[in-house]
Amino acid sequence: MILFVCTGNTCRSPMAAVLAEKLLSEAGLDCAVQSAGIAASAECAASTHAVTVMREEGCNLLSHRSRRVTAELLSQAKLVLAMTKGHRSGVVSICPNAADKTFTLCEYVGSGQDIPDPFGGGYDVYRECAAQIKSLLALCIKKIKETGL
Repeated sequence: MILFVCTGNTCRSPMAAVLAEKLLSEAGLDCAVQSAGIAASAECAASTHAVTVMREEGCNLLSHRSRRVTAELLSQAKLVLAMTKGHRSGVVSICPNAADKTFTLCEYVGSGQDIPDPFGGGYDVYRECAAQIKSLLALCIKKIKETGL
Protein backbone atom coordinates (compact mmCIF):
# COMPACT_ATOMS: atom_id res chain seq x y z
CA MET A 1 0.00 0.00 0.00
CA ILE A 2 1.15 3.52 -0.84
CA LEU A 3 0.18 6.12 1.75
CA PHE A 4 0.03 9.80 0.81
CA VAL A 5 0.37 12.28 3.69
CA CYS A 6 -0.37 15.99 4.02
CA THR A 7 -1.62 18.22 6.84
CA GLY A 8 -5.41 17.98 7.07
CA ASN A 9 -6.12 15.21 4.54
CA THR A 10 -8.67 17.32 2.68
CA CYS A 11 -6.63 18.63 -0.28
CA ARG A 12 -3.22 17.37 -1.39
CA SER A 13 -3.06 13.81 -0.08
CA PRO A 14 -6.59 12.83 -1.16
CA MET A 15 -5.96 14.32 -4.61
CA ALA A 16 -2.67 12.42 -4.82
CA ALA A 17 -4.34 9.19 -3.72
CA VAL A 18 -7.18 9.23 -6.26
CA LEU A 19 -4.87 10.36 -9.06
CA ALA A 20 -2.40 7.60 -8.13
CA GLU A 21 -5.17 4.99 -8.15
CA LYS A 22 -6.16 6.09 -11.64
CA LEU A 23 -2.61 6.24 -13.00
CA LEU A 24 -1.58 2.93 -11.39
CA SER A 25 -4.62 1.24 -12.91
CA GLU A 26 -3.87 2.73 -16.32
CA ALA A 27 -0.29 1.43 -16.00
CA GLY A 28 -1.57 -2.06 -15.18
CA LEU A 29 -0.22 -1.97 -11.63
CA ASP A 30 -2.24 -3.41 -8.78
CA CYS A 31 -1.44 -1.43 -5.65
CA ALA A 32 -3.64 -0.19 -2.83
CA VAL A 33 -3.52 3.55 -2.16
CA GLN A 34 -4.61 5.50 0.93
CA SER A 35 -4.18 8.98 2.36
CA ALA A 36 -4.01 10.57 5.80
CA GLY A 37 -3.02 13.82 7.48
CA ILE A 38 -0.52 14.71 10.18
CA ALA A 39 -3.01 17.10 11.82
CA ALA A 40 -6.25 15.82 10.31
CA SER A 41 -9.59 16.07 12.03
CA ALA A 42 -11.62 12.91 11.67
CA GLU A 43 -14.28 12.58 9.01
CA CYS A 44 -13.92 15.91 7.18
CA ALA A 45 -14.91 15.94 3.52
CA ALA A 46 -12.43 16.83 0.81
CA SER A 47 -12.36 20.54 0.01
CA THR A 48 -14.85 21.71 -2.60
CA HIS A 49 -12.18 22.75 -5.10
CA ALA A 50 -10.33 19.44 -4.65
CA VAL A 51 -13.56 17.58 -5.45
CA THR A 52 -14.15 19.73 -8.54
CA VAL A 53 -10.61 19.48 -9.87
CA MET A 54 -10.52 15.72 -9.34
CA ARG A 55 -13.88 15.28 -11.07
CA GLU A 56 -12.33 17.02 -14.09
CA GLU A 57 -9.53 14.42 -13.94
CA GLY A 58 -12.06 11.58 -13.91
CA CYS A 59 -11.60 10.90 -10.19
CA ASN A 60 -14.17 10.94 -7.41
CA LEU A 61 -13.48 12.48 -3.99
CA LEU A 62 -17.11 12.80 -2.87
CA SER A 63 -16.91 9.91 -0.42
CA HIS A 64 -13.50 10.92 0.98
CA ARG A 65 -13.32 11.49 4.73
CA SER A 66 -10.16 12.71 6.42
CA ARG A 67 -8.20 10.73 8.95
CA ARG A 68 -5.09 11.22 11.02
CA VAL A 69 -1.83 9.39 10.36
CA THR A 70 -1.26 6.60 12.89
CA ALA A 71 1.66 4.28 13.60
CA GLU A 72 -0.57 1.35 12.61
CA LEU A 73 -1.38 2.90 9.23
CA LEU A 74 2.29 3.69 8.64
CA SER A 75 3.32 0.14 9.48
CA GLN A 76 0.92 -1.18 6.84
CA ALA A 77 2.36 1.01 4.07
CA LYS A 78 5.12 -0.17 1.76
CA LEU A 79 5.79 3.41 0.67
CA VAL A 80 4.86 6.69 2.37
CA LEU A 81 4.86 9.79 0.18
CA ALA A 82 4.53 13.10 2.02
CA MET A 83 3.71 16.43 0.44
CA THR A 84 6.41 18.36 2.35
CA LYS A 85 9.59 17.78 4.32
CA GLY A 86 7.65 18.77 7.44
CA HIS A 87 5.10 16.04 6.79
CA ARG A 88 7.94 13.54 6.30
CA SER A 89 9.42 14.60 9.65
CA GLY A 90 5.99 14.24 11.26
CA VAL A 91 5.63 10.71 9.90
CA VAL A 92 9.04 9.70 11.26
CA SER A 93 8.23 11.18 14.67
CA ILE A 94 5.01 9.13 14.79
CA CYS A 95 6.69 5.94 13.59
CA PRO A 96 10.51 5.97 13.51
CA ASN A 97 10.49 2.55 11.83
CA ALA A 98 8.85 4.16 8.77
CA ALA A 99 11.88 6.39 8.07
CA ASP A 100 13.38 4.14 5.37
CA LYS A 101 10.15 4.04 3.36
CA THR A 102 9.10 7.68 3.79
CA PHE A 103 9.93 10.37 1.24
CA THR A 104 8.40 13.55 -0.01
CA LEU A 105 6.73 12.91 -3.35
CA CYS A 106 9.27 15.24 -4.93
CA GLU A 107 12.26 13.51 -3.31
CA TYR A 108 11.03 10.10 -4.44
CA VAL A 109 11.25 11.20 -8.06
CA GLY A 110 14.46 13.22 -7.72
CA SER A 111 13.32 16.75 -6.92
CA GLY A 112 13.70 18.49 -3.58
CA GLN A 113 10.70 20.80 -3.67
CA ASP A 114 7.62 20.68 -1.45
CA ILE A 115 4.07 20.74 -2.83
CA PRO A 116 2.43 24.00 -1.68
CA ASP A 117 -0.81 23.76 0.26
CA PRO A 118 -3.78 24.99 -1.80
CA PHE A 119 -6.05 25.19 1.28
CA GLY A 120 -7.95 28.46 1.27
CA GLY A 121 -7.01 29.21 -2.32
CA GLY A 122 -9.28 29.43 -5.32
CA TYR A 123 -9.99 26.95 -8.09
CA ASP A 124 -6.86 27.91 -10.07
CA VAL A 125 -4.62 27.26 -7.05
CA TYR A 126 -6.10 23.76 -6.70
CA ARG A 127 -5.82 23.15 -10.44
CA GLU A 128 -2.13 24.09 -10.33
CA CYS A 129 -1.54 21.88 -7.29
CA ALA A 130 -3.28 18.93 -8.96
CA ALA A 131 -1.22 19.41 -12.12
CA GLN A 132 2.01 19.39 -10.09
CA ILE A 133 0.95 16.25 -8.21
CA LYS A 134 -0.12 14.51 -11.42
CA SER A 135 3.20 15.18 -13.16
CA LEU A 136 5.13 13.92 -10.14
CA LEU A 137 2.92 10.83 -9.92
CA ALA A 138 3.68 9.99 -13.55
CA LEU A 139 7.38 9.93 -12.64
CA CYS A 140 6.63 8.01 -9.45
CA ILE A 141 4.72 5.31 -11.32
CA LYS A 142 7.48 5.04 -13.89
CA LYS A 143 9.95 4.47 -11.04
CA ILE A 144 7.67 1.87 -9.41
CA LYS A 145 7.36 0.01 -12.75
CA GLU A 146 11.15 0.01 -13.14
CA THR A 147 12.16 -0.83 -9.57
CA GLY A 148 9.08 -2.39 -8.00
CA LEU A 149 7.48 -1.42 -4.76
